[in-house]
Amino acid sequence: MLRALLIVTLAGAACAALDAWQAVDARWLAILIALLPAAMACEFLLRVMASWFTPPEVRARPLATASSTIAHCLTRPYATPAELGEALHRRYGIDLRQNWVISSTVRLLPGACVGFVAAAWFLSGVSVLQPDQRAVYERFGAPVTVWQPGLHVGLPWPFGRTRVLENGAVHQIVISAVSGDAGDTGAAAPLVAADARTPEQLDRMWDVAHPWETAQVIAGGKAHQQNFEVVNADVRIDYRIGQNDAAARASQYRFTDAPSLIRSIASREVLRYLASHTLDVLVETRQTVIADAIRQAVARQLDALGSGIEVLAVVIESVHPPAGASAAWHNVQASQIRAVASVAQARGLAAKVVGSAHESATTGIDAASASAAETLSAARARQISFAADIAAQSAGGQAFPFEYYLHALQKGLQSANLTVIDDRLVGGSRATIDLRAYNAGDAAGAKRLY
Repeated sequence: MLRALLIVTLAGAACAALDAWQAVDARWLAILIALLPAAMACEFLLRVMASWFTPPEVRARPLATASSTIAHCLTRPYATPAELGEALHRRYGIDLRQNWVISSTVRLLPGACVGFVAAAWFLSGVSVLQPDQRAVYERFGAPVTVWQPGLHVGLPWPFGRTRVLENGAVHQIVISAVSGDAGDTGAAAPLVAADARTPEQLDRMWDVAHPWETAQVIAGGKAHQQNFEVVNADVRIDYRIGQNDAAARASQYRFTDAPSLIRSIASREVLRYLASHTLDVLVETRQTVIADAIRQAVARQLDALGSGIEVLAVVIESVHPPAGASAAWHNVQASQIRAVASVAQARGLAAKVVGSAHESATTGIDAASASAAETLSAARARQISFAADIAAQSAGGQAFPFEYYLHALQKGLQSANLTVIDDRLVGGSRATIDLRAYNAGDAAGAKRLY
């Protein structure tokens, strides 16, 4: 029990020293050490309760309530097998010296241990690679070959060493230059289930600042004056280690931290591209064009370093003005859209008026042409009829004009209301009106009509 008290006191002193000198929070160690006296107290309580409910005549000897099995574990262990055998023989009556199984095991144990160690050492040269793994095999510190997935056998450690790397795994990192903790810079976006609600940090609205965006001051111009503008961009890069053996070797010896290398190069290329364009050009340019330009620049830098990293794609989530200017930018875009719509509407109305005028003009021209053609045809018909009448008069003499006259007179009197006055009925100064009805034929045959 004194040893338990000593251990608890020393552990408390160590916690205090760590907190005072190194500012290390070692409360977990104090809590862990405090479990030792708590366990001993529980054991004492159980022993006391057992002594209350156990009749004295049933017990072979009194139960020692002040003894602790947990504290007994803190005593000095047996130094030699002879002491251990003597203690077992004294307490339990077991004599290990006359047991041939134990003696044989003790005699063969060193050889078995040596055999196990030798087998484990030889097995260190056997490597089993999964389908998503490959490895660079080193023999005496020099790379020899690249092992593909499967079972491979080489020299045991330390003569042969296997450097396991991934096989075709695609990674995505976020290129971000916002201020914050170093661990948060460039961190991957959290995974969201397909049927889950979109978290707030993944909101794509321009009035919400994204935690993975990079803010860049770029050159701008307005009314032939130079100024500066701010643009926010959320750029991500998908990469993997090349599939050939040279890329696998380069990934093991050219760099130590692939995400840091790609992030540094990609950040420089992204900032260079953003700084070389104005805000209007960046917003109006298609994101695929920007992504392809950045991907080619990053790939050239990585190839120049011989890193063996293959840039698969550059994903641009958004390129937009700062969140504070989103409302004004939306208004500008809305005004531009309304202006374009108004111009298109005016052009449509003008086209409609021109079409209507063209249609009216075409209709008038067609009607005038038809009327002229009809008049010309009627004139030609009269000309032909007049020529025929002249020829008939030349052939028939005065009979034809008189007959023509009577025909025209009969045709004209068919629908006329006539009043016939006979001069023979005049008597003195009065005239008599003849109210008798005459048909057209009789009227046409009268000699004299007044």
